[in-house]
Amino acid sequence: MLAVVKTHHPIEATDWWKKMQENRAGHLLAGARLKKQLTQAELARRSGVPQSHISAMEKGRQKISLAAAKKLGEALGEALSNRIFGENFAHAKPRVCNATAKT
Repeated sequence: MLAVVKTHHPIEATDWWKKMQENRAGHLLAGARLKKQLTQAELARRSGVPQSHISAMEKGRQKISLAAAKKLGEALGEALSNRIFGENFAHAKPRVCNATAKT
């Protein structure tokens, strides 16, 4: 009889997890948008952020600025900017996240 050896690999050690963390802000944006059942075009209309920028942000190809996070958060009706920039968002200095964004 063969014994099954279980090895414990935390999800944080997987390549999938590492890839997901590289674009955490973009995934949060896409998740919030989908939760509200909005298309990128509808979110663009509500926020004033171009659809092409929303697409690029969700894919990690464009950084999410503080101004865009505020507009998108207001359009989504939730504190998206707090989820991206942290709880001290009201005191945050303008900066961008997704430092590893691809061009």
